[in-house]
Amino acid sequence: TPALVAALAGQTTVSELTHDARHYVVHTLPVKDGVGEITAGMVMLQDITALKQAEAQRLQLTLERERLEMVNRFVLAISHEFRNSLAVIETARYLIERSLPVAAQVSIQNRLDTIQQTVARLVEQLDNLNTLSYLVTPHWLECDINSLVEAQVLELTHYARHKNVTLTFTPGRLKYPIAGDMAALGRALKQLLLNGLNYTPSGGSVQVTTTSTRQLLTIVVKDTGIGIDPAQLPQIFDLFYRADPARALDSGGVGVGLSIARLIAEAHGGGITVSSEPGRGSTFKLTIPIRKIAIERILGQPYEELKPDL
Repeated sequence: TPALVAALAGQTTVSELTHDARHYVVHTLPVKDGVGEITAGMVMLQDITALKQAEAQRLQLTLERERLEMVNRFVLAISHEFRNSLAVIETARYLIERSLPVAAQVSIQNRLDTIQQTVARLVEQLDNLNTLSYLVTPHWLECDINSLVEAQVLELTHYARHKNVTLTFTPGRLKYPIAGDMAALGRALKQLLLNGLNYTPSGGSVQVTTTSTRQLLTIVVKDTGIGIDPAQLPQIFDLFYRADPARALDSGGVGVGLSIARLIAEAHGGGITVSSEPGRGSTFKLTIPIRKIAIERILGQPYEELKPDL
């Protein structure tokens, strides 16, 4: 080869070679005898396939992140414009409702209420989009999960009373902190709570509990609702999936709440599982791994020095 000929001529060369989907760095250099005469050429191959693949992956991840950030900026811009338009619609509805005589208001109140509910649903979906867009470039901090759950339960207490459903929270002893996006995790939990409240008949209950080990934080949302058919369980986290379209729309959902919750959990390295029995309710478990590096940064001490929970 030219490289070997060059080595015999006293030159050292470095080149790259691809063969059978493998990548190599080829080093050629002259071999001299005891008196300095070139007697042979040496060729050494270094397999750099793994390095090439890692470089390609880094490039792909960089391009993907740039694309996601562009989508993120687009979502935020569109969300802002939609919010302004929805605010105009809601303001107009409010002014019409206030200015109408009582007799006229009674005849169109249902339509005005429909407008208000539709605006509220659209704002909720914009909030979901914003939550996902922020997960593209997360800035995670220590999360007080029990306080987060308590805040979400308090926020939905009035709604639970309106539906005559008992909403309770039993906090666990969470010794190990987690790092995460509090706003996103709050939205994931809210979606699980709303799912339980929307599909639990009057007189039922939705219970929330938290537990943790050295490895895993778990939030459990258990309801006594209508349950889910086993055949539908694999699809309930699919985007826009509704087991009962009519009932879902009546309850204010469009089939993205559970999808949003799962994506947020997965963005934190965790997930959501569900078990259910028709007519007897459902149990959702949101789990988040407790990362060693997060604990050390938050507490300022080595993870191994912490005593186990059990």
